[in-house]
Amino acid sequence: MNLNKLFKKFLALLMLIALTEMPVEAASRHKKPSVSRTKKVRTHRAKRTSRVRKSHAPRVRRANARLRRAGAFRHSRGLTARQIAVAARAEAARVAAVQAEAARVAAVQAEAARVAAIRQRQADPVRLAAVRQQLQNLSQQPLNIQNNHRFIPGQPAAIFYPTCDIGHGVGEKARSDIYQALNVPTAPVFHPYHPTDGLGMAQNQFSEPAFTLNVKLPGYDPDLLQPAMRALVGDIEPGDIEMGLNVQHIECFNTPAPLQFKPQYGIEKDAPNASAAAYDHRFRVKVGLFPLGNSQARLQNQPVNGLIEENLAIHNALPNQVNVLSGDVLNVNLDRARSHVVESYTEWMDPQTGRKKAFICKHLLLNNQDQDQFEHILDNSQNLHQVDQNIRLGKGNGWGFADIDPDDLF
Repeated sequence: MNLNKLFKKFLALLMLIALTEMPVEAASRHKKPSVSRTKKVRTHRAKRTSRVRKSHAPRVRRANARLRRAGAFRHSRGLTARQIAVAARAEAARVAAVQAEAARVAAVQAEAARVAAIRQRQADPVRLAAVRQQLQNLSQQPLNIQNNHRFIPGQPAAIFYPTCDIGHGVGEKARSDIYQALNVPTAPVFHPYHPTDGLGMAQNQFSEPAFTLNVKLPGYDPDLLQPAMRALVGDIEPGDIEMGLNVQHIECFNTPAPLQFKPQYGIEKDAPNASAAAYDHRFRVKVGLFPLGNSQARLQNQPVNGLIEENLAIHNALPNQVNVLSGDVLNVNLDRARSHVVESYTEWMDPQTGRKKAFICKHLLLNNQDQDQFEHILDNSQNLHQVDQNIRLGKGNGWGFADIDPDDLF
């Protein structure tokens, strides 16, 4: 019995020991897992994380890339718009400048071509040959002498003197109606601002000026001009250039008032003597005088070989509405006691056609002695050729024309 008790106690002790060891091992297993189990767990977690990262990373990267691209696009788009606007303005300005320069060059070339074409027509040999033939015919044409009269203080009766107009077409006026009693040619002339100043104030002075010879040449011939005048004609069509020869008396104006150049008679040939309605025709002219031989006749303030610009007018005046010339301008520096050969140039814009026109006139301005001699020559000549020959004869015999060279006249 004692043995049984001991055996039981021994078994109980073994069981106690066994029971005591089992929880310790289980706890040990939970607290300190084996190496292989830890590796398996870590591998599983890594794979799981890797799967997560592999599945999300591309989307994240793509999303980030889209965000970056969108931001960069918006930024670059804003800069490009500003740059494009600036560039567009710069390009528009450049294109406009190129077009303006091209237009300027084209205009210059067109103008040069236009002027060259006009110059070519001016120098056209066929036209010039025709003009020179007509001039030759004109020099042989019989003179149509008209007798005019003037009163000289102390003389009992009027004295007649000749005048002549030649070269004018049928129906074309050769004498102006302005200052009708003076019988002024439809060509540029010289007289004081008040054209009757000083007339008939002394013995042997004419009571009216004598505009003795008025020749209209058949056309423009540059060879008849001085080189300085030839350069002035420029871009005027030859058909818009009138040339003439005018012989007039200047010493008759016995007045301290200066002589003035009056081109209005040639600009508006049809101006009436008077007008009941308002009459006020104005002209902007370029004018110049170009003396020949020993003459020093020139417009005041005229540059050498140049022109001056002036405003002129034809208008009616109270109380009788007679048309007169204005203004009180274009004074001429010359000695009236001697004779002169002068060429005049007048250029204006025709208000009806809008075209430039010019009147080129050669003037023989005579003192008293030469005027008397010229009237005698005109009365005794059959044509302009004989007038030329008789002037040369008179100069050669000492009858007059001491101040002029006949070669400058014809």
